[in-house]
Amino acid sequence: PLVDDGTRSDQTAGDGIYVGSTLILAGDNATGSIVSVALTDTAGNVATAYAALPVSIDTSAPELDAVTHSATGPLREGDRLVVRVSGEAGGTATFDIAAARQGIAMFDDGAGDDDDANDGVYTGAYVVQPGDDLAEAIITARVTDRNGNVGFRAATSRVTLDAVPPPSVHDLAVEDSPGDQGNRLRVS
Repeated sequence: PLVDDGTRSDQTAGDGIYVGSTLILAGDNATGSIVSVALTDTAGNVATAYAALPVSIDTSAPELDAVTHSATGPLREGDRLVVRVSGEAGGTATFDIAAARQGIAMFDDGAGDDDDANDGVYTGAYVVQPGDDLAEAIITARVTDRNGNVGFRAATSRVTLDAVPPPSVHDLAVEDSPGDQGNRLRVS
């Protein structure tokens, strides 16, 4: 309902400024809708008005078609992991590598690893850092549309980051077998 009681941002009671609101719930979606209001006075006369501009309501999370990445095997220090997600154009996107590396920016601007601007394909990259040690990590992408709705999707293949060298070798001993001119060495 619309009110002119001076208590809901309509300034002064009885001043002819009416205020109303509606609660938009998940699943309430409309495109190009015209808002209309009708006022009825005490004599039953009705006045109707329409908003000058249409209103769109979007409470749906963007649908993400696919999340892919460039890894074909374990990645080492300095290797570059490129992640792509296909979704709704015009939003923002990030990806996570398990819980260890989160919120890595993705772009749909036609620059860098992104092929075409504003096509709904977001691309981001991560360079493996010293000490990264993640086995079979899940890559998850997140796209947020213009209205703040968020869609999530995980890649179907996992990734391994291995930037931790093996332990150092200690106490290496090499012994040549006598008389074979170094053809056989014994390592212990």
